[in-house]
Amino acid sequence: MKREEQDRKSEFITLLQKQENGVQNGVQNNQEQTEKKSKPIRKVKVKALKGSSYVISLEDTDIVGEGSFGKVVRAYDIKNQNEDLVAKIIPLDDQQKYESMQMELKVLCKLPQHVNLVNYKKIKMSSQNKQYFIMDYCNGGTLTQYLKNQKKISENEILEFLQQFCRGYRVLYKEGIIHRDIKPDNILIHNRIFKIADFGLAKIVDTLQVQNISTRGTPLYIAPELVKKEKASSKVDMWSLGVILFRMLFKGQYPFLDPLIKYDVPTALKHIQQKKLIIPSNPQRSPEIIDLVKRMLEKDESKRISWEELFSHNLIAFSLNEEENENLYDDLSEESSLKAGKQLLKSSVFIKKMEVIRQSKIQITHLSDKKPQQKKNSFDQPQNNKYSTDMESSSSQEDEIKENSQQQKEKKDDKFNMEQINMKTMQTLIRHSQKRLKTNLAINKIEDILLNFREKVLFLDVICLRMMVMNKLVERQLKQKQIKQSNSPKQNQNNIENADKSDKLLEQYFTHSQQGIFLLLEMAQIFNKQLQNFKPEQCPDILKEEWNDFLMSDNQLNLSKLLKQDKGCLNEFAKQYIQENEQTYFDKKEYHSFISQLNMERLLEEIHVNFQELLKLFPKIYEQMGDYKKGLLILFTYLFEAYSLNSDHCVFHDFKRFQDYWAYYEDIEQNRSEMDLYTQLVENINNI
Repeated sequence: MKREEQDRKSEFITLLQKQENGVQNGVQNNQEQTEKKSKPIRKVKVKALKGSSYVISLEDTDIVGEGSFGKVVRAYDIKNQNEDLVAKIIPLDDQQKYESMQMELKVLCKLPQHVNLVNYKKIKMSSQNKQYFIMDYCNGGTLTQYLKNQKKISENEILEFLQQFCRGYRVLYKEGIIHRDIKPDNILIHNRIFKIADFGLAKIVDTLQVQNISTRGTPLYIAPELVKKEKASSKVDMWSLGVILFRMLFKGQYPFLDPLIKYDVPTALKHIQQKKLIIPSNPQRSPEIIDLVKRMLEKDESKRISWEELFSHNLIAFSLNEEENENLYDDLSEESSLKAGKQLLKSSVFIKKMEVIRQSKIQITHLSDKKPQQKKNSFDQPQNNKYSTDMESSSSQEDEIKENSQQQKEKKDDKFNMEQINMKTMQTLIRHSQKRLKTNLAINKIEDILLNFREKVLFLDVICLRMMVMNKLVERQLKQKQIKQSNSPKQNQNNIENADKSDKLLEQYFTHSQQGIFLLLEMAQIFNKQLQNFKPEQCPDILKEEWNDFLMSDNQLNLSKLLKQDKGCLNEFAKQYIQENEQTYFDKKEYHSFISQLNMERLLEEIHVNFQELLKLFPKIYEQMGDYKKGLLILFTYLFEAYSLNSDHCVFHDFKRFQDYWAYYEDIEQNRSEMDLYTQLVENINNI
């Protein structure tokens, strides 16, 4: 009994101690919370626009850009905190700027929203000496910055830009708008989407044909007819686009100008008028795109390509059919994927034609905070005066605070609390905006990683397509030899033996390449499956939080659709090839039996052995290929990279962007000499 009483006492004492500790901890927590509450909040320099819920940052760190027009700063919307915005501030300190601003207002009022045009949120806001335009923030900077960051741009990447530009400009064209200042600085990028911006020099015309148009714009992008102050048309923008295209194709070089000479503006304009257009030999570009840029840079305006002709050009037309491109991905069913695969297989020239125009639409659900109570204001109040006075130097909440603070002295504490709430609101808004921008960049980073991996899958498909073409050529060559031998008179024994050796060599290649196609298709399908089931643990560069944001984005959905289409195309490719070649290396039963026993490790072993035998055949069959030598050389260069795919020597290990693959294909197929490729390939084969 005594022991039980002692145990109860000790339990009671322990309970009391816990309660005391809890009270002490509670007091300490309350003190910490009080300290946190009373901690002064850094005041954010902002300027609110009366009659709207927009707030402009006055912080030096929030200046996005500056120029002769004024400056662009970060802006926020109190009512819609999920939008990332900027404000273009134009000082109206002279009549010309005011007239330019008035024209820009007219253009923007007429401009519909489009993914390839910068979206303006609010345009009718001005103070006594400044005009404010609120527009979407673009996280990729300008085309100028983009070009500086890329060492080399593939032709395919340039075409992607050109197609997107035409999608945006077609909207301007339909509305009768001439931009007059097309240049890299006025093309912004957001989530890899190119957007036409800055309509300060734009002009609305009744007809887009030849008429009087004042000389405006950036000197090296101005069309010759404007320099000569002749009548002009919407083709002045075509000239400017031609200058951009030329510079993208040829490492930043300006057309008509010597890259070794430093020009002042008058001399440069004079040379542009007088000199003939010279196409640089390096890097080599396709005849089709060279012909297009020549037509864009035709000095005679009447001979220059029109916008209707550009929109219907075979490099551009298919990308302007938005419904066709979008509907291709609407149905995620297996049947739809196979159908899409068949269409692409029939219509594409190698895999780069499979890359549809992607439009990243990032919609992330963020923490929801209660929005501050605000007065109901009219968003678009009419402007009666030449210079409207819709602006105030401080926020609308602060104005209310000042009015309340003037009533009684005892309301100072209330004023302080209101200011605290206002600053907290702004800090929360800014913090969420920064987090959202960071999230967008992280999503783009993950998408780049996955698209980079996807390009390896497409690379295997490129090899298969090339091997199929080469096999048909070899097969035709063997048949022609057999016909020639049967029709020719008696030959000596040496010639017959040499012909037999040659035929056996080609047959060896034919057999190994057929097996290689089956193996590569299977590897491509396994890679595709791995990519569809990708986990962030597979890549150390991806954080778990970033991956969760990616899964919530439209990017993930679009990529999933793209991978399903790839799967359909690969399945259709394999099915078609088996049907066409069932009497050769594999019949259907043998193929399915072989595949069912195949795992990744064995597949890599089979590919390693098969490609090793194929590569060793190259020096022997190269001389027998006649007109097909270059094609065989390119094919075997790709085969060696596929053979080295999992080694540190593979060239793809250095690729950071999926567009690097496009540049690689272009380099191998257009820029590298045959002798250079041959020497490098033979050296690589000898080192196996």
